[in-house]
Amino acid sequence: MNKQDELVIFRWATCDGGYTMHSDYQGVRVMDPTSDEWSYYDPGFEVPDIHRKLAETAPTDDGFFSFVEQYGTLTLLNDYTSSCSLSNVSTLHSKVTAVLKLWEEGEKQLALKFLSRSYPASTFEVGVNLSPDGHLDYKFVPNNLYSFIEFQLIKELANGLEYKACEAPACNRRFAISTGSGAITKRQTKTKRAKFCSDACRQATHREKRKNT
Repeated sequence: MNKQDELVIFRWATCDGGYTMHSDYQGVRVMDPTSDEWSYYDPGFEVPDIHRKLAETAPTDDGFFSFVEQYGTLTLLNDYTSSCSLSNVSTLHSKVTAVLKLWEEGEKQLALKFLSRSYPASTFEVGVNLSPDGHLDYKFVPNNLYSFIEFQLIKELANGLEYKACEAPACNRRFAISTGSGAITKRQTKTKRAKFCSDACRQATHREKRKNT
């Protein structure tokens, strides 16, 4: 296996009790979790196109609130109790939509200027260790959902990825299709002929077809 096949490890959580939206003492619109109960998920598998989900979100308070309700705040995983400002979501939304638009219009150098800008919320850690055969293994670990969304955006552009809806009736996931080659990773990508996001969806669909014949 190529040592770059597993560059990112990441899990996130959403608040089981949902979130509330209000203005803080400075008048900033923020979203707060309403309970201490959390449900974890794997964005890389469950929503690999989360950056496009954000780009498709209406740029309104209600739109950003719905995004946070579904995918969680953009703040640090170990800091769930802190508020997530609407401006933070809006900043990332603007960045992702601008980059995608510029890239699709062929303005790649201008898109890269947006990608190379430093944002306080965007942070990664790098984990390294020696494998049994003496090779250096490394992983990028996003510290928050903000950074993970940025990585998924870069991964799409670098590898020429597209996203396709799983054909399993009970599944609403989109999965990555590799249409080119790039420097990052093709892990969890499929060819254009693929119909399902996972073996489980493929097998479930085939079982259902056999029951109906």
